[in-house]
Amino acid sequence: MELVTENPLVGVASVPAILALVNLLKGTFGIPGKWNALVAVLIGVVVYGYVAIAQDTSLVEAIPAGLLAGLAAAGLFDTTAPGSGVIETIDL
Repeated sequence: MELVTENPLVGVASVPAILALVNLLKGTFGIPGKWNALVAVLIGVVVYGYVAIAQDTSLVEAIPAGLLAGLAAAGLFDTTAPGSGVIETIDL
Protein backbone atom coordinates (compact mmCIF):
# COMPACT_ATOMS: atom_id res chain seq x y z
CA MET A 1 0.00 0.00 0.00
CA GLU A 2 1.79 3.05 -1.24
CA LEU A 3 0.48 5.57 1.28
CA VAL A 4 1.73 3.63 4.27
CA THR A 5 4.96 2.31 2.74
CA GLU A 6 6.06 5.68 1.36
CA ASN A 7 5.28 7.52 4.59
CA PRO A 8 5.19 5.26 7.66
CA LEU A 9 3.98 8.15 9.84
CA VAL A 10 0.60 7.86 8.12
CA GLY A 11 0.26 4.35 9.51
CA VAL A 12 1.30 5.48 12.97
CA ALA A 13 -1.00 8.51 12.88
CA SER A 14 -3.97 6.39 11.82
CA VAL A 15 -4.10 4.58 15.17
CA PRO A 16 -5.00 7.66 17.29
CA ALA A 17 -7.35 8.77 14.50
CA ILE A 18 -9.18 5.44 14.70
CA LEU A 19 -9.31 5.79 18.48
CA ALA A 20 -10.81 9.27 18.10
CA LEU A 21 -13.45 7.95 15.68
CA VAL A 22 -14.37 5.14 18.08
CA ASN A 23 -14.80 7.65 20.91
CA LEU A 24 -16.87 9.89 18.64
CA LEU A 25 -19.14 7.01 17.67
CA LYS A 26 -19.35 5.87 21.27
CA GLY A 27 -20.42 9.32 22.43
CA THR A 28 -22.80 9.92 19.53
CA PHE A 29 -24.55 6.57 19.30
CA GLY A 30 -23.99 5.25 22.83
CA ILE A 31 -22.09 2.16 21.74
CA PRO A 32 -21.37 -0.05 24.79
CA GLY A 33 -17.73 -0.38 25.81
CA LYS A 34 -17.59 -4.10 25.03
CA TRP A 35 -17.93 -3.29 21.31
CA ASN A 36 -15.05 -0.77 21.14
CA ALA A 37 -12.49 -3.26 19.86
CA LEU A 38 -14.78 -4.52 17.09
CA VAL A 39 -15.69 -0.97 16.06
CA ALA A 40 -11.99 0.00 16.00
CA VAL A 41 -11.11 -2.98 13.78
CA LEU A 42 -14.02 -2.26 11.42
CA ILE A 43 -13.03 1.41 11.14
CA GLY A 44 -9.41 0.42 10.46
CA VAL A 45 -10.38 -2.01 7.71
CA VAL A 46 -12.82 0.47 6.12
CA VAL A 47 -10.37 3.38 6.21
CA TYR A 48 -7.45 1.39 4.84
CA GLY A 49 -9.71 -0.24 2.25
CA TYR A 50 -10.96 3.18 1.13
CA VAL A 51 -7.39 4.45 0.82
CA ALA A 52 -6.44 1.40 -1.24
CA ILE A 53 -9.39 1.88 -3.59
CA ALA A 54 -8.73 5.63 -3.87
CA GLN A 55 -5.07 4.98 -4.73
CA ASP A 56 -5.91 2.03 -6.97
CA THR A 57 -3.72 -0.31 -4.95
CA SER A 58 -4.22 -3.82 -3.62
CA LEU A 59 -6.94 -4.59 -1.09
CA VAL A 60 -4.95 -7.71 -0.17
CA GLU A 61 -2.37 -5.45 1.49
CA ALA A 62 -4.83 -2.88 2.82
CA ILE A 63 -7.16 -5.17 4.75
CA PRO A 64 -4.47 -6.73 7.00
CA ALA A 65 -2.94 -3.26 7.54
CA GLY A 66 -6.36 -1.92 8.53
CA LEU A 67 -6.90 -4.90 10.79
CA LEU A 68 -3.59 -4.26 12.55
CA ALA A 69 -4.30 -0.53 12.87
CA GLY A 70 -7.72 -1.27 14.36
CA LEU A 71 -6.26 -3.77 16.81
CA ALA A 72 -3.58 -1.27 17.79
CA ALA A 73 -6.24 1.37 18.37
CA ALA A 74 -8.27 -1.07 20.47
CA GLY A 75 -5.20 -1.82 22.57
CA LEU A 76 -4.50 1.88 22.96
CA PHE A 77 -8.07 2.41 24.11
CA ASP A 78 -7.77 -0.37 26.68
CA THR A 79 -4.57 1.05 28.15
CA THR A 80 -5.86 4.62 28.38
CA ALA A 81 -9.42 3.88 29.52
CA PRO A 82 -10.33 5.10 33.01
CA GLY A 83 -10.03 2.30 35.52
CA SER A 84 -7.64 0.25 33.39
CA GLY A 85 -4.97 0.53 36.10
CA VAL A 86 -2.30 1.42 33.54
CA ILE A 87 -2.46 5.15 34.12
CA GLU A 88 -2.88 5.90 37.77
CA THR A 89 -3.18 9.17 39.60
CA ILE A 90 -0.78 10.05 42.36
CA ASP A 91 -2.15 11.61 45.51
CA LEU A 92 0.10 14.36 46.76
